[in-house]
Amino acid sequence: MQDMTTGSITRHLLKTTSFMLVTMIFQTLYLLIDLYWVGRLGKEAVAAVAIAGNLTFVVLAVTQMLGVGTTTLVSHATGARDKERANLAFNQSQVLSLCVGLLFFVFAMATRGIYAEALSADEETRRLADEYLLWFIPAMALQFGLIAMASALRGTGNFRPGMVVQTATVILNIVLAPVFIFGWGTGIVLGVAGAAHVQCSARWSRAAQVALWACGPVAAGMVVLARSSGTGRAVVLWSGPWGWAVTPAAGVATPRALVALAAQRGVPIVEDAAQAIGASSAALRSGVAGSFGCFSCFPSKNLGALGDAGILTTDDPELARRARLLRAHGAEPKYYHALIGGNFRLDALQAALLRVKLPHLDAWTAARREHAAHYDRLFTQAALAPELLTPPVRRASGHIYNQYVVRSGRRDALLAHLRAQQIGCEVYYPLPLHSQVCFAQLGHSPGSYPHAERAAREVLALPMYPELEPEQVERVVANIVEFLQREPP
Repeated sequence: MQDMTTGSITRHLLKTTSFMLVTMIFQTLYLLIDLYWVGRLGKEAVAAVAIAGNLTFVVLAVTQMLGVGTTTLVSHATGARDKERANLAFNQSQVLSLCVGLLFFVFAMATRGIYAEALSADEETRRLADEYLLWFIPAMALQFGLIAMASALRGTGNFRPGMVVQTATVILNIVLAPVFIFGWGTGIVLGVAGAAHVQCSARWSRAAQVALWACGPVAAGMVVLARSSGTGRAVVLWSGPWGWAVTPAAGVATPRALVALAAQRGVPIVEDAAQAIGASSAALRSGVAGSFGCFSCFPSKNLGALGDAGILTTDDPELARRARLLRAHGAEPKYYHALIGGNFRLDALQAALLRVKLPHLDAWTAARREHAAHYDRLFTQAALAPELLTPPVRRASGHIYNQYVVRSGRRDALLAHLRAQQIGCEVYYPLPLHSQVCFAQLGHSPGSYPHAERAAREVLALPMYPELEPEQVERVVANIVEFLQREPP
């Protein structure tokens, strides 16, 4: 998948038009398959199917207009990284296609008798055409929504679902045609009406497949990749202290599925694991899934240096070589610069300290987990109302608790109270990214990201470090409970 607003226009046009050509060929195949089997029912049956088939060209003309418009709008929104505009274009195309499809269905069903009579040479042909149209028209009406969904996928550069589904439904058509028309295996002979039943069944199956592809969690992962594939950019996957932040509940593919999909599409993944050293989930340790894992060793982190420091991990020797080059002005050997790099070397003093501390990391992580479990037990016993305080959800056993963060509707007052009691606490972070002055040009306003804004108003990090004593945890919780159980002023 790729951003359709970048790269070779000729290549994009060839891909898009070739897909449209294949679509029209498959539409024709539907009719040819029907005609092959219907031909064994007699010339009147063939004439009846041919009369009904003329409607296909009307539907093709209208759906191609809808499809081109949808592809254009979605591709522009994807190229602009504008998720809201892409969703709006998708929703509008679906509503429009359903309305046009419904109008087509009502009009075609109301006039099918007149249409069949006007084009039929004899009464038997008219009767068979009317019988065929009764089921063929609903199949054609489904085309409008199908084309809109497939076009939205094409707008993100994803042509494969349409091809796969088209192929699958033609095969289904081939298999079902003799069953419905001649009653193979069932003994129920439907004749010409059976051919139309096959068309309707195949399109319902196609509709279900395309809808799952367009709206399911795999598609959400594909959308992430669509914004990076072919653009020279990488997907940045954020790992929190509990492990992976990208989960099915967030509407994106699972970590393993996303990594597999990235490999399939040739999109590198850079894992931001700044606060997550040692964390794991879904049987994966943070920092090992992508092409690079990035860890922070700032003094406040679980593995902290005396000042600014960090770790880069990779299992690719060539990427490791390039990273080392970029770290030291791109020079190899010294004073001979193969790349434009910078001075990103870790001070020897910081490296020496981290080497001493690293063997203790697992023990420190275990202590943090014990303190978090103690907090959990005490807050459970206190049974505070959710609007007063919500402890963190224990998503996985691999949480490393760089912070122990609670949420409270009275956060600011609670923060002031704890600091007055000389209990250390902090807000991470008080202002969401979209509200920062540096991003004002993006045009976001209050309410653009309500969940992030609410979190910024409610989150509060409580004391958390390996040397914390149980009595200190109990004092923190006692002060919180005592304060929140008072009536607010």
